[in-house]
Amino acid sequence: MGPHDSTADDWFVGFLDFGADVLSLVCLSCSVIRGLVAQDRILLGPRQRILTRAAHRTTAVASIAFLLVHAGIEPALDHTTWIAATVPFGLALTDDEAVPPPAASRTSSGAAVPPPWRRSGGSPGT
Repeated sequence: MGPHDSTADDWFVGFLDFGADVLSLVCLSCSVIRGLVAQDRILLGPRQRILTRAAHRTTAVASIAFLLVHAGIEPALDHTTWIAATVPFGLALTDDEAVPPPAASRTSSGAAVPPPWRRSGGSPGT
């Protein structure tokens, strides 16, 4: 292990890759639920409604923040192109027919490595 190798950085990038989109959806769902609860005047007093509205706004901001992180990390890791991540239906505006495979699934010459079932001639279910 070299002086610049860090498993913490790899772990954090992996977390952002797989966790930012999930956290965005969870925060958005919590924001909607708390927004609905904040409108209730029968069960909540004025102080509880104010606190619930603050929680609603906080989870809404967190949802947008995680969405922006997700939109930035996907093209940075070559999971998609920048135009596809920033413009809705952006691949229709380009000559790209498909999203390029991740860099890890390419050979040293740049050619894409086929999935294991295509290499062996079998199907994905076998």
